[in-house]
Formats: sequence, structure tokens, C-alpha cells
Amino acid sequence: MTLCVVGATHIDETAVLSNALHPGASNPVQWQRSIGGVALNVFRSARAALPIEAHNVILCGSIGNDAAAVHIQSSLPAATLITTDHATDRYSAILDRDGHLVLGLADTHTIESVEYAQLAPVLTQLNDSDTLVLDTNLTAATLKQIVTNITAPQTILMAVSPVKVMRIADHAPFIDVLFVNRQEACHLSGVSRHDPTQADLTTVSAALAKIGFERHVITDAAQPVHIYDNNTITKVDVPPLAHNITITSVNGAGDAMAGATIAGLLTGLSLKDSVQNQGLGAAYAVLTGTFTPLPA
Repeated sequence: MTLCVVGATHIDETAVLSNALHPGASNPVQWQRSIGGVALNVFRSARAALPIEAHNVILCGSIGNDAAAVHIQSSLPAATLITTDHATDRYSAILDRDGHLVLGLADTHTIESVEYAQLAPVLTQLNDSDTLVLDTNLTAATLKQIVTNITAPQTILMAVSPVKVMRIADHAPFIDVLFVNRQEACHLSGVSRHDPTQADLTTVSAALAKIGFERHVITDAAQPVHIYDNNTITKVDVPPLAHNITITSVNGAGDAMAGATIAGLLTGLSLKDSVQNQGLGAAYAVLTGTFTPLPA
């Protein structure tokens, strides 16, 4: 059984503020640099949670034509990485002193230049026992061609951002499970799009189901994870951090949760149990710094 994850592989740069943010001024930070990307994060988390003897987990992404690409290629020798003429993609995140995201900046020209024809040699090898995971760093045209040409029994989508999730808005019937955060869910559903903090997630879920996303997981920072599974709504509490533990970084926590949740689904767990028993633990490992990123 193969799990194929397709999407962003790039350089992550994280700046953690040393003090409160002062807009329009110089702010002292601590820089961290690693290899990341939504697809890569999902791939690593799923592979760590799945028994190797029963599941083949593969990654298909893109790199540029530069020194960063050479480093990524050497760190991921088994991955299928399509080389483009762009600079390797980069995601820069500014985090506050508590590890929460202040601003994320994504330069994803490399993965956005990848076309279906370049991915087809990998994707057409999938059979009726395999699972496909896509992230919306891929263009709308490429996503459309993938979901309409590849008939994997289970296609899972990572939303990535409020803007990019709209790339799959018209193809909900092809998506078996959707992973979104509060902002992405509100934008995709059209509910409280301009003020997602005020949206009732039950209403948002109903709107997502109405347009065809009948199985979805909505994360909401430290608030309960909202799960919609074919007309059944459940909530899973996010365990609080121990009093002596602090958040290192939120960057990649949602991706790790999704990867481990997908692993749970592939081993026979329900969507709720996959989130509760595997997904939240993977997110916790990222938040507390116990899941080591690949150095860049």
C-alpha cells in the first residue's frame, strides 16, 4: 500500500521575536533555518507513524536550480524532486516570543511551475489500494488535472492558506478528507470570511459539507479540533501543555498532525480516533521542539 504526498518542499526560515513586536522598526530576532514545506512535513509525520513493512510512503515535490536545491536533494535522496529554473521555494515565518505566527511569507514559484505532465509518471503508478495527499501550493490547473485523472481510492487535501485553498473550491467531490484551519475553513466555506475569529465552526462545517467536503478536520490553535465525518460532528480537545513546557514554534504543527492522522486512517482508525490518538501527539512534538526538523 502506497501513500503518495505531492506538494511543497522548500527552505523554511523562522524568525522568533526576542521582544514584543514593534511594527515599522527593527526587531531583534533569533533565526532558524530548516528544510520544510507542507508536503514534506506531512510525508515525514506519516512515515514516522506507519509500519514500514506494510506501507510505502513517497514524496513528490520540486526544487530550483541553486545551492539550496542541492542540499534538499541530498537530504531527501529517495524523493522525486522535479527541478525547475526558479530559485528554490522559501517560506519565512515571523513568530512572537510564545512561538505563535505573526506573519508568514511564502515564495512558491517553483512548485507552482510544476505541471501535471511532470507528475504523471509517479501518479499514474498508483493503484486501487493507494492514497494520494495533495497540498494547494500546486496550481489550480494542476490540482484539477490530478483529481480528474488520478482515481486513487482516497484523495486527501492540505489547504495551506486561505488564499490557496480556493484553488480546489470547485472540486470538492474529488476530495475524501480535507484538512483546514479556522481561517482557511471560513474562507473556503464563505462563512465569516472577513472575520473568521467570530465564526461558529459548526456553521462553517455545514457549509463545507454542503459544497461537497463531507469529511474534514478543522484546527483552531489550542481550541478543540472540529471533525466532520459524513454528517457526524465531533470535537477533540487539544491537551494543554504541562506547566513547565513552552511552545517552541507552531510552524509545521498542523502538517504534522495531518500526517499522523492520515497514518491512523491507513491503519484502520476512524477519523476522530486518528486525530485523537495520533494526530495531536505529532502536533505536540512540533510545538515543543521534540520533532527535529531537517537542517538546511
